[in-house]
Amino acid sequence: MGNHSLDTVDEMQHQVYLDSFFVGVYEVTNREYAAYLSDSGGELHWDYRMEIVRSGIHFQAVSGREDFPVNYVSWGGASAYCSWTGGRLPTEAEWEKAARGAGDVRIYPWGDQVSGGTQANFANPDSGLWRVGVATGLSPYGCRDMSGNVWEWTADWYSASYYWGSPDRNPTGPIIGEKKGARGGSFLDDELSLRCSRRESFPPDARFVNLGFRCVRDSLET
Repeated sequence: MGNHSLDTVDEMQHQVYLDSFFVGVYEVTNREYAAYLSDSGGELHWDYRMEIVRSGIHFQAVSGREDFPVNYVSWGGASAYCSWTGGRLPTEAEWEKAARGAGDVRIYPWGDQVSGGTQANFANPDSGLWRVGVATGLSPYGCRDMSGNVWEWTADWYSASYYWGSPDRNPTGPIIGEKKGARGGSFLDDELSLRCSRRESFPPDARFVNLGFRCVRDSLET
């Protein structure tokens, strides 16, 4: 984890070991989150700016936006959705593992260079979000959109100094904090934010146009 080539206090490079886990190939979409809202009877973290509308007692994605990443979801809303699917939000370490691969110090999920404009959706405020899976830059495990499109919530509380004393096995972040960690950059951010090691944080109740999530599971049997 981390990156020793940049002068960034919160990205001290170090080695960690993780138990196996399963990670979603795609960011959670409006279609998927609407199904969750309908099944749960409407979720308290729903926001009117989302591309999801109420139809009676049910919710549905705005036509044509079904397969775009859901956004304007707080950390609590993202965590609740993952629990509903039998999963959870990834830790920062799990997220970076899924993006970077095994024993690799690659800068981006697909390698060390950004070439052309198709690997990730970034620095693109005018065009906005892309459908999930459109970007061509894949992680070593085949995960899509791990860089760009939307920042992705993680389970961890954020601390800039956490890496300096974190455990080397299955780190889960500080016990308490004021902000939750997020990873991956977004369509509003520049190339530096696409790095696998780049860390960001937001208050748990934050809901932004460029903030979404994906889930992980410890087992596929649930």
